[in-house]
Amino acid sequence: MFAALPAFSETSLRQAHTAFWRDGYVSLGNVLPPETVDVLRGRIHAIMMADIDPAPFFFQHDAASGRYEDLAYGSGFCGPSLAYRKIEKLERDAVLRGWIDHAVLAPVVRTLANPEFVAPPVVTAITLYRAVAWNKAAGGGTELPWHQDGGLFWGIDRPGVVQLWTALDDAPVAAGCVEVIPGSHAWGLATPQGGTIPDPVVAPHLAATVAIPARRGDLIALHNYIWHRSGRNQTAAPRLAVSVSYLDGATRCTRQRYKPRTFLPMFES
Repeated sequence: MFAALPAFSETSLRQAHTAFWRDGYVSLGNVLPPETVDVLRGRIHAIMMADIDPAPFFFQHDAASGRYEDLAYGSGFCGPSLAYRKIEKLERDAVLRGWIDHAVLAPVVRTLANPEFVAPPVVTAITLYRAVAWNKAAGGGTELPWHQDGGLFWGIDRPGVVQLWTALDDAPVAAGCVEVIPGSHAWGLATPQGGTIPDPVVAPHLAATVAIPARRGDLIALHNYIWHRSGRNQTAAPRLAVSVSYLDGATRCTRQRYKPRTFLPMFES
């Protein structure tokens, strides 16, 4: 179902690289045809509704309040529902793996991984940190606070390479599209732990916020350190997306409490 996807040209990759390292994000255009989006979207819905065995995946349901502070942790799958906030381990599904590991994404990830534009890219070995479905049910979802995807919490010995965010539903501003503060990736970590950014740290920069509305099939690249957030879905339609975080293949897990993770190689076929 991915056979007809067009490759990114060297010119388009160069332009994307410039924007990515300047702003911390770049919209890569509408890359998936509607029929492919339908397959991926339907697959995730089938996982949420237990039409596909939910056991291999990690789930977190939305809180009824929509408040991030009220989310329940460790509950996992709690029955068929289209109101799960996130589903992780998507790479365990062969159909979804077909997009996460698709060859058309390889030059994008490898190019954006390098602060300088190099053709062919220097970083060749890429691994997977996580592949997640982010869902905001119609008229619901969670208000996600300003945060960065890095720091001690991530348990790796170097920052992540790049994240690719694919819209499987339209994501207008009212539906809780991704919002960013351009250039914030260059400021490093707001806290050593990473994750949520304290309100007093964010407040002076809020006027620079940029919303990134998306159409189904759009692809957006995000630097791990860019400050980003999303609001609740105030529309009558769902807002589903897939976010994939890639690593330099040399990255190692630094956690001590549990057995260190190994990271799945990408783009090897």
